[in-house]
Amino acid sequence: CQSSPHNITVLYNPLMAFIHEIEEAMGYMPGEQCSLHVFVSELLRDVFLVRLHMDTARRQEQATKALDLWTTTGHPTYKVTSAAAGTSANKPDLPLLQSSVLVWE
Repeated sequence: CQSSPHNITVLYNPLMAFIHEIEEAMGYMPGEQCSLHVFVSELLRDVFLVRLHMDTARRQEQATKALDLWTTTGHPTYKVTSAAAGTSANKPDLPLLQSSVLVWE
């Protein structure tokens, strides 16, 4: 597999099961953790979750700053009926991301 910080999500459960086996074999009491358990937990907290938070914040900022991607477009299946005028208009204006409209079409 390619190098990625997200590889830990695949390895986490088997690794923690292995660590628990080590702790049981070494006679650790419930609640006590071996140094490998502490290392993995701190690595996840201090590296992986921080990196994940930064990546998410960066993507969110990119999405909100890219206002030129927003456009008003009509939706082909919706009809708006005006009760007062007794008329209907096809394709009302709905704000959608232009890229999502292109993917949808």
